[in-house]
Amino acid sequence: MTGTTSASGNTKSAIVDAAAGVLREAGAGAPDGTTPVAALGPALLGAWPEDSGGPEVAARAMVDLITGSDPAAKGLVRGLLAAAPAPLTQLARISRLTSLERALAGRAGDLEPAACRRRLDELVPATEGDDGARLTALQEKVTGWTADLVAGRQLNEADTAGLAGLVRLEATARLARAEGVAGNLDGQDGAAPGRRRLLARWTEASHDLDRLAAGLVGGDLEDPRAVRSRLAVAIGPEAMAALVAGAASWSGGQRLARLLKQLAQPELRVEDPAAAFDRMLAVVAAQGDRPLLAADPDPLLLGVFIVERGRGSWLKLDLPGERLVHALRQGFEPPPGVAVVGETLHVACTPVNAPLPQEPTRVRAAAADDEKDESQAARKQLVLTNISTISVLLEFLRDAKITSIPGLVEEIVNRTRNPQVLETIATNRKLCTGFANRNVPLALLRSPVNVSVRTIRRFIHVKFVSKMELKRLAADKAGLRKEVHREIEKYLATLV
Repeated sequence: MTGTTSASGNTKSAIVDAAAGVLREAGAGAPDGTTPVAALGPALLGAWPEDSGGPEVAARAMVDLITGSDPAAKGLVRGLLAAAPAPLTQLARISRLTSLERALAGRAGDLEPAACRRRLDELVPATEGDDGARLTALQEKVTGWTADLVAGRQLNEADTAGLAGLVRLEATARLARAEGVAGNLDGQDGAAPGRRRLLARWTEASHDLDRLAAGLVGGDLEDPRAVRSRLAVAIGPEAMAALVAGAASWSGGQRLARLLKQLAQPELRVEDPAAAFDRMLAVVAAQGDRPLLAADPDPLLLGVFIVERGRGSWLKLDLPGERLVHALRQGFEPPPGVAVVGETLHVACTPVNAPLPQEPTRVRAAAADDEKDESQAARKQLVLTNISTISVLLEFLRDAKITSIPGLVEEIVNRTRNPQVLETIATNRKLCTGFANRNVPLALLRSPVNVSVRTIRRFIHVKFVSKMELKRLAADKAGLRKEVHREIEKYLATLV
């Protein structure tokens, strides 16, 4: 018994240390959503030597920590909920190759520009010119390859090798930047904590890119849209299954088992459970004495609710109408990333460091009844206020109730400056045809965003855009991208 107690105590100590580290890196009571929790997985693995009772002891220690009064409890749950970005999200983030650009300019730590150029010659020998021209050509290639993956098309062997090599090179450049920051850190510097968080985030992103490149080369890349648990990625499927079984083996661990079972899935139901967790806590803090949610919610129960009830980019909580109306009349202001629509509280499940609308959609008590069924106007407002939050916008584009609103997709094309959003629209037939979206092809041709011409070339046809409109576009040289203008002139020359 003494040995078991000691092992359990050591396990709890290791888990407490890991959770406390999460809190320290996030900042005192103000997590920024960028805190890496890669150390949590190894801490759990190292906490269950074979003679200690294994995963069951780790599970018991976690439950004991979370249900107790330890200040690290919320940090541990936040760490468990951390998500690794989907491959397509990673590709969209690196499409500008910003770290590689810094490396070619000699501003990425000790990484030599000449070494980067030699590697580029091996990867994509067709690119020529100075570094700026080569980068532009490479950015277009990455954007085109990403568009192919978004559309579900397989890359050929050469393109796969080229994309994987560029991903690895960007990861190397990002890691070199991180190491350069690490070398300049001063413990007495007041900005050091923030720079350490930045360093950790870059390092974590570099490891994510390495895994993505390995998946591309090995041909075992899972669903490119799938978001996975960082814990599951860190400790692997076998250890994750053992942890689930350990939690489920005793009555007190059932709630933890439910959470871990969802985290072990090949794809999480929500984009960023940890961000949703922080926003739910923010709602609790903002409600004051207004009876919306429990004043001191169980963090483990909150985590289970998020991973089981959330879908995509949103977690929706249906609240009794009188409770919500009362809170609004008493001055309840939803925190950033939270909106009130009718009798439903919408909590964004997107990364905290992603752009959010300054004024989340709110429906005041006086209009609560009118907006109960979410009219088209309310839906349109919700979409347009989230237009700078790319992950949320992409989720909206999968919703037929949203894309069937006349003119809304066209408005998105006119407003957004994100290539991934435009490529998603251009490669989805339903978003470019029909009465509601009849003007989308013309808007795509007019957009100044640098989308691959091969993605939008099919819209240069009279079945999508009238001949008169095409002639107007051809006459407007200043208002169109040069490559699009050339394609339109070539097509018009073929018409009799």
